[in-house]
Amino acid sequence: MKGSDVLMMTTMSKNGQIVIPIELRKALKLEPATQFFVFEEDGGLVLRRVSKKLLDDIRAGEEDIKQGRSLTLDTDMSVKEMDERLRRWKP
Repeated sequence: MKGSDVLMMTTMSKNGQIVIPIELRKALKLEPATQFFVFEEDGGLVLRRVSKKLLDDIRAGEEDIKQGRSLTLDTDMSVKEMDERLRRWKP
């Protein structure tokens, strides 16, 4: 089953819960406790499965911040300025 092959409908409960149809859960191998990022895009709701690698990277980044091994860059900096600052930085 490809995502564009079939249109399925689901309903949100009063608690905000949405059931993913079983056909999609099986096709995508979604297990209970699978985590998703949820965001709005073009007026619609989008779910993106969170991979174990991404979760591990996020946790490692949080630990780096706690341990003072992080650097903040200003988004107004040019790529060259960011690169120079990163090269000078010593954790």
